[in-house]
Amino acid sequence: MNLTTISEISKEMKISTRTLRYYEQIGLIKSVKKEDYAYRTYDKATITRLQQILILRKLRIPLKQIALILQSKNTTAIIETFRQNLSEVDDEITALSTIREIINSFITRLNESVHQNIKLNLLDDTALLEAVDALVTQKTPLKEEKTIEDLNKADVMLKNKFNEVKYVNLAPAKAVAFNAVGKKLGEPESKALTAVKEWISKNNLAGTARIYMFNVKPWPSEDSAEYGMGCCATIPEDIEIPKPFYEMRLPGGTYAVISEYDGDPSKGWEKIEALMQDEKWEWKLDNSRLPGLEEHIERANSDEFGFGFYMPVMLPVEEKPKIKTKPATNKKDEIFNELVNQQSPGIKEWFINLHKLLIDNGCKFTNDTKRTFTYRKNKRMICKIKIDKDGCSIRPNTTHIANSKAVIANLTEDMFNSMKGGRGCGRCAENDPNFVHCAHGGPYKFTYNNEEFERCRYFGFNFPLDDAKERELLKKWIELELVA
Repeated sequence: MNLTTISEISKEMKISTRTLRYYEQIGLIKSVKKEDYAYRTYDKATITRLQQILILRKLRIPLKQIALILQSKNTTAIIETFRQNLSEVDDEITALSTIREIINSFITRLNESVHQNIKLNLLDDTALLEAVDALVTQKTPLKEEKTIEDLNKADVMLKNKFNEVKYVNLAPAKAVAFNAVGKKLGEPESKALTAVKEWISKNNLAGTARIYMFNVKPWPSEDSAEYGMGCCATIPEDIEIPKPFYEMRLPGGTYAVISEYDGDPSKGWEKIEALMQDEKWEWKLDNSRLPGLEEHIERANSDEFGFGFYMPVMLPVEEKPKIKTKPATNKKDEIFNELVNQQSPGIKEWFINLHKLLIDNGCKFTNDTKRTFTYRKNKRMICKIKIDKDGCSIRPNTTHIANSKAVIANLTEDMFNSMKGGRGCGRCAENDPNFVHCAHGGPYKFTYNNEEFERCRYFGFNFPLDDAKERELLKKWIELELVA
């Protein structure tokens, strides 16, 4: 008869040896003793049965129902078991669907009207129900109206499936401890637990002591049938501990706790190990407070497999250090703010308001040189600003100056002379009176103080910003450019 060792099964099926021992302990599988061989082995029939168990577990069938399925010869009973689990899956799908539909409705509604003022962080149950009802009447209603009662049911349904990890703070404590070693399944656990329970009972501490179990040498391994297990119980500081017991100091602190593992503690440890591999988990193992613990809380009634303890697994953890990251800043913003802050209060305030006006109207700005900024809307230049310590200037784009007659009529003489003396787009040479080389469709004719002028549409002038009236006039000019 071909037999496979427990370590080989563990590697091939990617299942812990402790889980294999647990399945054997609850009667799901049986090992075969090989002559002159100390380790567990399994025959072909058991391996096939184990494969069936693993498939059913992946279908989320509880171990108690798996036992009934494997032992039952009644097909009707097996079908009923699957139907029961299918019903539970349907309930969970419904719960998730409820949440999914409501979130989708919020997204759709907000996309339709970005100006609608719905503040999700302010919604209480009543407001949420009203918001959901309102969304139902819109273009994209839910498949069926979901009420706050539906949400509560969904929350209850999903709470135990997710958020399995809880965090508890334990106070430091003195504990009496006892270690045991054995080869038979459950032997070390039974010896250590029995010894500690008898001791605390003898000292009238039953009911007040918290009992924990933990691994000790020799560590559980795939290649050895022998392993060790320790047990401890919290006790008052003034109680003396006789041999063969010893004092253990429980350091206290924060522990991650998982208690939903279908009766198999190794599954709880596997879940915690998976968390430690997850970079998004905000906690990490605190090596200074090992070992991890399995608390033993006595049940009022034994569970379905006859075990008398509820056993949450507990791992000492500490928060991962927060990585401080500087908020992302744009270099051009830093340069702009630095230069603007060097100006006089009046010019500084004007710059800030003008910058906001341009950005709010869809402009993007670039830092062309260290002190020069260009604002563009839909790739069209609106204005160019130069900011110096000794003074600032701004050049509005006059490509659309035909829309700016009202501004031109109000130009001061200094501003007009600055505009009049400019070179245009650079292709308009002084000896090119007919604008043959102009790139902007010149000439543009305009009147100032009853005198007519011809100029390139791109004026190429700079206005100083020392005078408050001139600043307001420039702002009006730019406002006209924004709507041109």
